[in-house]
Amino acid sequence: MSNRCPKGFQGVANDRMCYYFSTYKLPWHQAQQHCFQLGSNVEPLSIRTTKMQFSVTHLIQSDPEAKNVKKWWTSGHGTGQDWVWTMRLRYESFFFKYWANDPKISEITPDSDSCVILDSEYFYQWKKVSCPRISQRSQSTTAGQQEPSMHHFICQVEATHSATQELQQEVQQTDSRTPTTDISTHPSPRPNSPSS
Repeated sequence: MSNRCPKGFQGVANDRMCYYFSTYKLPWHQAQQHCFQLGSNVEPLSIRTTKMQFSVTHLIQSDPEAKNVKKWWTSGHGTGQDWVWTMRLRYESFFFKYWANDPKISEITPDSDSCVILDSEYFYQWKKVSCPRISQRSQSTTAGQQEPSMHHFICQVEATHSATQELQQEVQQTDSRTPTTDISTHPSPRPNSPSS
């Protein structure tokens, strides 16, 4: 059974996810919103397993343009107490972690203005970076406010199982073309019985 990715997304064989790699940079908060706007099932990248980490790394390294990008936003960010992935309607705590260079605890404290990137310098392991929110009213930074980092970003969506869908369509088409006869209403005559 093969997985099918939507247009603009890429996948790896035997991975249930498809990934969109941006060709431009945005601040973290805008990158998250952009992913949500791509479709009702599309979310910013949340790496929950080693397999997902390696799938994303493989896709980046296989793409001539993507492999030249140094840093990629994920949906990971700090809450002040914990690291979480940003989903459409909820947050999910990190269970799988892939921090670069076994960092000191102070380097990965989940500050509320910190986010997680994949860094090519560390073979796409995770690094903590600042991602302060821009004032919604002015859409610009004010004096003393840090300019937000801008990076490329990755969105994800679950792959569809095309073989299953094609099989279901074939069955429906076959059923609609095949005439059926209810044999209970048309009994066949018995052998050696008089016919009327």
